[in-house]
Amino acid sequence: MNVDIKGIAKAKGISILELSTRLGVSRQTVHYYCEQGDKNPLAQLERIASALGVSVGELFERPADESPTGVCPHCGKPIRIHFDK
Repeated sequence: MNVDIKGIAKAKGISILELSTRLGVSRQTVHYYCEQGDKNPLAQLERIASALGVSVGELFERPADESPTGVCPHCGKPIRIHFDK
């Protein structure tokens, strides 16, 4: 599961520094989020999406017919994420 924070921020004209200010974290933390993609903490995704002005679902790159999947940070079991349109 890939998260496209950097691409979305760039498309919206939001710098990594500005995004870090909006999130209240360091520039290095946002850079880590961008580089580590699938290792983003799920708890931060809502804050990141809000700061970018998109839904959490829009952070995930996926084919139109495929729901994103991930791993539960608590139990380690695979999960499938569904988004209502």
